[in-house]
Amino acid sequence: MSTREGINRYKMKKYKIPASEKQNFLRSINVHNLQRSLVVLMAMGILQLVQILFYLFFADRETYDTGLIYIKTVIVAVILVFIIILKRVKFTSQFFNKNSVALVGLLILVVLLLSIINTFKAQSITSDISIYILTLFLIVATIRVQPLVIGIVQGVGYAIFALGMPRFQSNADYLISHLMNGVIINVLAFIISGMFYQYSVREFIDKLEIENKNAELILLSQRDGLTGLFNHITIHKLLDEAINRASKDEQLLYLALLDLDYFKEINDIHGHKYGDEVLTQVSLKIKAITNARVSAGRYGGDEFMIFFEQQDEVKVLGVLKDLLKQVSDIYIKEQELTYSCGVSKWNGESVDQLIEKADKYLYKVKMSGRNNVMISQ
Repeated sequence: MSTREGINRYKMKKYKIPASEKQNFLRSINVHNLQRSLVVLMAMGILQLVQILFYLFFADRETYDTGLIYIKTVIVAVILVFIIILKRVKFTSQFFNKNSVALVGLLILVVLLLSIINTFKAQSITSDISIYILTLFLIVATIRVQPLVIGIVQGVGYAIFALGMPRFQSNADYLISHLMNGVIINVLAFIISGMFYQYSVREFIDKLEIENKNAELILLSQRDGLTGLFNHITIHKLLDEAINRASKDEQLLYLALLDLDYFKEINDIHGHKYGDEVLTQVSLKIKAITNARVSAGRYGGDEFMIFFEQQDEVKVLGVLKDLLKQVSDIYIKEQELTYSCGVSKWNGESVDQLIEKADKYLYKVKMSGRNNVMISQ
């Protein structure tokens, strides 16, 4: 594979966010955007306050327009209002989830307009647009926004800048320079913003892929590879947790051990591959009865464990008898498949004791002809 193909594959893999995760991505990135906006606003507010103090106590009053102080004071007041609002925003609210993009876009526009107004008024004492430029790059450096949103905001901001500057800058040379520099700076800022946004997208997808892989690994570590039921370790752990819940809440708990009848003969006659298919088919029947109160796992070989929480004896026996009938519908080369099942009721025993009691009744079923369910008294 060529270098170009590798790069293209990387871009295709990293750039597109799954539709199911787009809302989560926007919410996540805009939470960080608004949090970083606080830093931007506080930096702007402090800068304005420092300039106000300088003009009041150190600058020659004849060299600057006193109206600039009033403008800066208004800007500080607006910044303070937005800081208070941002501090009160609930990032978990439904309103924020639906309007986070619009909120960030509005905030950027307000910050940009404040810098433009400041730049306009500053033309009476200076001929540069550094405040506008610095604010634009401060926004780009701290906030990650979709290209469409930042494009609209920058477009509106520059339109106001271009239309308003002739009213405050009468020198034609300076005016043309400001307008040209504004175009160049906005284009650069837009490109940089797009690069940062793509980086955030790739970072989010990388994180999502890692989380998915970790979830898959956890699932693999908990499930039996053949049947998809919980494996021996996991079902044993879940049973221990169920006993703790039953002990705390004084709830009913029944444990069933199922063992397929004559499964060794099935393997010997028809082969292990066919035996695996039988186990898979039986597992599908068992999965169908699991829910929030019924958990099941492959305990080993052709033996399965099922435990029932908050269900009485009649309900447990009814489910297991019905399962026995469903398993009998699975024919092995025209032979009926059956299982033997021992059930133990929890009466304060430990996990091992409860399993041992169920295994005892399973053995009784085996000795009495198989194909039956027996429950402890």
